[in-house]
Amino acid sequence: MTTQQHSTPSHNARQRPTTLHPEALYSWKDIQPFVSVGRETWRRRVNAGTAPQPIVMSARCTRYSGREVLAWLESPTTYRAQQNGGE
Repeated sequence: MTTQQHSTPSHNARQRPTTLHPEALYSWKDIQPFVSVGRETWRRRVNAGTAPQPIVMSARCTRYSGREVLAWLESPTTYRAQQNGGE
């Protein structure tokens, strides 16, 4: 006798975007496949001002401006973050 395991998506599961839109806000998990660097490398670049600054929504929620991430993707070596977090 075999048992089948059924996986059910958690209530937090959602599809990751396949494209980035300038007017949207994205989590780290959303942008990571596009930026192709690890989280620690991204954090260092954010701190250095060479990657988009996160928008702090709450103590446990930060998002990145789609417009700023797209600008970074266009020229990651010359990108400089806006002082006001891209807003």
